[in-house]
Amino acid sequence: GQRALRAEVYIDTGVQDRNKAVFEWLLAEREAIEAAAGSQLVWERLDKKRACRVSFVRSNTAIDDSAGPLQESREWLVRHLLKLKAVFGAKLPAAMAATDVAAIEVES
Repeated sequence: GQRALRAEVYIDTGVQDRNKAVFEWLLAEREAIEAAAGSQLVWERLDKKRACRVSFVRSNTAIDDSAGPLQESREWLVRHLLKLKAVFGAKLPAAMAATDVAAIEVES
């Protein structure tokens, strides 16, 4: 299996088309999002799935590593989850509002 840790924003509103619209809205903001995150992110539209995700990935790491690496992995996860919260905290509500079908219909 793949040895990697992932800190992610998992986009799942329950409606596939809405998830993809939110993802595309965020993807259009990729440059600003990655600048705020301080590094490149992994963008996965997951076309054959209902949801999408954006993540930091740390390769060659497993949760069953020995105690030293495990503590380092926990610290990495916490640090990167907090970065995602800071970066996406304002972006997700904007993406949700911009892709709200009712709001789009009212504007038309």
